[in-house]
Amino acid sequence: MLAATKDYNTVKSEYNRYTQGYLTKDEKPIDRLVIFDMLEKTVYAKSTVKNTAITGDSIFLSYTGLDLEETSALVKEIETYNWVKKVTIQNASLSTNKYSGEEIVSTTMIIETYATIEEVPADE
Repeated sequence: MLAATKDYNTVKSEYNRYTQGYLTKDEKPIDRLVIFDMLEKTVYAKSTVKNTAITGDSIFLSYTGLDLEETSALVKEIETYNWVKKVTIQNASLSTNKYSGEEIVSTTMIIETYATIEEVPADE
């Protein structure tokens, strides 16, 4: 039995390095599946997403297909999620497709989340 478990500490150390197994429940970040579920119901459902990146507690999105009024409504919808701290429109630009003449609004959004569920304010 001892021979079978001789590498336990090495394996456990490596596991903890690549996972969040060492964190307590209060320290675990917002589940990425919860974040992607929100994105699918909001941004992905209403626009054409060009790029999505999640780094730490921030989600960076670039999308087209929504004018500024629709983007404002989208921001308000995203802010209803209690684990969303702040939504910022970093950039919005208007261009014209040279072939069709169609106007295209390209938008860059940053969604900041609370680091953990425990940080979400109780009154929200």
